[in-house]
Amino acid sequence: MFDPRVWQERNPPRPVRVDISKAFPNLARAATRADRLPLWLRGAGVQLELTMDGEVLGVCRLSDGQWLINVRIRPRVGTAGTVSMELWVTQEAVSAWPDGNLNTPPIRRAR
Repeated sequence: MFDPRVWQERNPPRPVRVDISKAFPNLARAATRADRLPLWLRGAGVQLELTMDGEVLGVCRLSDGQWLINVRIRPRVGTAGTVSMELWVTQEAVSAWPDGNLNTPPIRRAR
């Protein structure tokens, strides 16, 4: 359908690490201090970690030459379990597994 040089889907998805501070560089600066948040929000909100396990679903190349990576992460939501979030992030926010093996370890599945 699309030129494979600019659009590729990964099937099966490949496990990666996603650096949330690079994916959302202004997230920490815009945050409200924890002592000013209601307890229900601190306990029930989506919990993003600095580095999260994820999987690459696809990649696309922009007209200026940059790559965008479609990743799925599964952050915790309070004590209720996990949720699946699909994000488009720059290639700087994504790295391979430390051991270089794209087949391990398994991704946590939503409950």
